[in-house]
Amino acid sequence: MLEIFSLIFGFIGASAGIAGAWVSFVNQKKVQKIKSLDLRIALRRELNLVGSRLDEADILLPNAHKSRLRVLSMTGMLRSGKSVVIQKMLKEDTNSIKLIRENYYRTEKNINTDSYASLEEKLCAVDKIRIELDMIISRYRELLKEDQDTKNNHRA
Repeated sequence: MLEIFSLIFGFIGASAGIAGAWVSFVNQKKVQKIKSLDLRIALRRELNLVGSRLDEADILLPNAHKSRLRVLSMTGMLRSGKSVVIQKMLKEDTNSIKLIRENYYRTEKNINTDSYASLEEKLCAVDKIRIELDMIISRYRELLKEDQDTKNNHRA
């Protein structure tokens, strides 16, 4: 009789264990979907930010370059080494932005079908892209500010 109870309770325990494992598996899949959705939202937010910064860089770099050439011309240094350095810096930064844009478009693909791990990698890559782009943009904002100060001092 004791053996029958042991057998019955053993089956009940095994069934409860299997059901618990199944519920755990289903819940893990649900949590992973929610985390993937969170990562997709964060990735889209970062991509939108990088896209707007790329648009800003497309306008800012040529304007800052023209401004710097005007200031160099105004101060009589247009044909100096500074002009060559500015040309070289613009070319390097334009190439960097071109590479950033390519990485941006590559990262933007397949967001809806990417796995959790792939989304994590893309989010890290986009963050690196944004940091590099911010450095370039801040450099040219500083150039514009310096140019404006030089223009104001030259007029005074």
